[in-house]
Parts: sequence; C-alpha cells; structure tokens
Amino acid sequence: MRILAISDTHGIIETACDVINSHKDVDVIVHLGDHQRDAAYITDITGREIISVAGNCDGAYGSDEYRILETEIGDIYLTHGHMEQVKGGLLQLSYKVMEKGCVAAIYGHTHIPCFIKEDVYYINPGSMGKPIGKRKPSYAMIEVGEFGIECEIVFCDVKSQKKDAKNPEGAISKYLNFSDRF
Repeated sequence: MRILAISDTHGIIETACDVINSHKDVDVIVHLGDHQRDAAYITDITGREIISVAGNCDGAYGSDEYRILETEIGDIYLTHGHMEQVKGGLLQLSYKVMEKGCVAAIYGHTHIPCFIKEDVYYINPGSMGKPIGKRKPSYAMIEVGEFGIECEIVFCDVKSQKKDAKNPEGAISKYLNFSDRF
C-alpha cells in the first residue's frame, strides 16, 4: 500500500494539489489537519479522495479526533497531534498508539518532518503550507508491506505559495497553532 501524507496546509493548497496530481500511483491520501477543510477543497480540485483529521486550528479538542487506517501489516493511527502534545515529545502519542494496538502513527502539528523507526513507526510529513524555519514545504511518501513501513520525506521546490482566498487564517488561528499549550 502506498500512502501520501500531508499536513498543516493552513489554507495554502496550491502545492498540495500539484503534489497529489503528480502522484496517481498512491492508494491512500491523508491530510492531518490544520486546516481540515483544505482536504475538501483539494478533493474538489484534484478529484482524489482524502482521509482527513481535524487539528487545533480546526477547533478539534476532543479525545476522538483521530482516525485508524487499516493496512496489511496492522492499523495506523492518524492524528494531528495536538491532543497528544507532540510538540513536547512522542510519549503521549506512543501511549495512544499502544492503546489502540497500532503499528504506526502519522501525525502533524509540529511542522517538522520526521520518520522514526522504533517499536512502532512515527511519521510526520512536515508542513505543506507553513514550513518552519528555512525548510521547504514537505510531504511523506509511505510504503507499507510485508517488510514493514518505509518512508521518504519529500521537499517541494516552490517559488511562492498563495493563501487560498476561500480559506483565510486570522490571528487567533496563528496563536493556537504556535501555542505551547497544544
């Protein structure tokens, strides 16, 4: 199974649409929040179905703000990550993954891409809309098979990204996204 994972588009969907249109060979596309409504816009533009979860900028503050993706090697926990406080480390996320009996977690929120292989796999595709520091927008290409999980973090070459006029982000949203509280 091939999974394309994106996160933290924050209303800037042009690059995400280009990436999704260039990867016709994926089986599943996931959007890990901030902003979840971007997944609907991207679906309208690309015609591709997207599994999405809500993030902190979407007003998601419940313990049920996750999805489970079934794969041939076991379930994958999909979350934005703010409720698992991933900005402070992966301990709470690892508890959730174990509680749900999953083999991996794909999450966002930190805007920092990573792929960690431990007892379970942890994957963060980074941010498509607002990468931190001098990073370029990024996404994850994930291959799931009898060998386990392999992941490539892909950085996009973009000259500029425009904010989607239908999907503005205000000061409160910026505060919530960069708050240490979540």
